[in-house]
Amino acid sequence: MFKQLYWLILLILLFNTSMANVEIDFANTHITYLKKNTTDLYYYLADYNKLRTNVFHTWGPLKNTLMVDWENFMGKDYLNSASYTAIKNATFNLPFTPYRYLYQSDTVAGRVFLHRAYTEIQNQNNTLAIGLQSMPMGVGRIWAPLDVFNLFSSYHEIAGVLGIKYTHYLNDLSFVKLVTNFKEEFKVDKYGGLCKTHVWGSDMGLTLLNSENFMIIGGEIEANLLDTGIEVRAEGGRFDDKTRDSKYIKYILGADYAFPNMVTLAIEYFFNGLGGDNYHDYDTNLWSDDNGYLAKHYLGSSLGYVYNPLINFSNTNMVNLVDGSVYSAISAGYSLNDNASVDLTAVLFYGQEGSEFKLYSNSYYLRWSNYF
Repeated sequence: MFKQLYWLILLILLFNTSMANVEIDFANTHITYLKKNTTDLYYYLADYNKLRTNVFHTWGPLKNTLMVDWENFMGKDYLNSASYTAIKNATFNLPFTPYRYLYQSDTVAGRVFLHRAYTEIQNQNNTLAIGLQSMPMGVGRIWAPLDVFNLFSSYHEIAGVLGIKYTHYLNDLSFVKLVTNFKEEFKVDKYGGLCKTHVWGSDMGLTLLNSENFMIIGGEIEANLLDTGIEVRAEGGRFDDKTRDSKYIKYILGADYAFPNMVTLAIEYFFNGLGGDNYHDYDTNLWSDDNGYLAKHYLGSSLGYVYNPLINFSNTNMVNLVDGSVYSAISAGYSLNDNASVDLTAVLFYGQEGSEFKLYSNSYYLRWSNYF
C-alpha cells in the first residue's frame, strides 16, 4: 500500500506543473556515533545516512508538500543493538506503514520513509491542511504535555500523523484550530481543538482533546514579565485516562531569556501526575505512552550560545527530581559554508542504579549535514 500511496501523491503534486510553481531540493545528513551496548557493556561504532527529497508544489491557493527519506543504517553491532531494534520495530499510528525496507543484511539496511505528504489551501481567514503532517500543540520548550499527536521517530524527528487541520483566524491575534487524525483502517483516532487569543498582554489558549483512550481539558499561556525581557509560559491539562481508569494532571512552568551576548537560556519545570514519588514505585509501562516519563517531578534547562556566525554551542539538561538522575546533551556546531554544517554531540546520563536516566547509555555523535 505504501508504494501505491507514494506514487499517487507524487503524481498529484507534479500534475499541471506547467501552470504551477514546483521547487525540489535535497538535504543529506550523515551521523557517525559511538554508543555503549547496554547488554555487553562495550562501545560500538555506527553510521546512519539520510537523504531527504523535498518537493514543494504551488498551484494558485493550493500548496503541496512531499518529503521522502532514503535511510541507510550501517554497522553490524548497530544492527544487532537495542537502539536499532527499537527503530525497526517502532509502530506508527497510521492507516499504513510509512516506510519500506529495500535491502537488509548483517551489516547494512536501507529503507524509504515517507516523512510528509500533505496539501494545504489558504485564503484570508482560513487554512486547511490534509495529509501526513505535523500537528504541534502546546508552548513547552523541553516538555509538551498537551502534544499527544506527535511522536518521535528515528534520530529525534517528529513523525507525521495522517489528519486534517483547520484554522480559522478571528483577527490578527486570535484563531480557532480544529484537528483530527486517523489510525488503522482509517478510523478516527484523536480529535479536538484549540482556541487562542491575545488578552492583557498575554497569549492564552484553551485546548480540548478527545479519543477512545483519554480526554484532555487544558490550557496554555505565554507572556513577557513586565519589562525584564523574560518570557514566561505555562501549559498543562487534566487528563481523564480511560485506559488506566484514572484522572491526573500534567503541566509545565517555564521561562526564557535572551542575553545581549548571543546567549539564550530556558528553564522549565515539569509535573507529571502519572509518575511516581519514589523510584522503587516506577511504572515502566509509561515508556510506551506518548511523552512517557517515570517520575512526578522534573527540572530542565536549555542553553544556547552563538560564538560567531560560524560556531555555536548548546546544552540541554533534564533532572529527575525524584531519583536525582540526569540527562545532558552537549553540542558544538560549525558552519562549513552556506549549505553545509558539522556538529559534535555528547549525550550523557548520570544517576544511581535503578534511577530513570541511568537506564540509558552514553552516546557520542558526529553529524554532517549538506543542503542542495
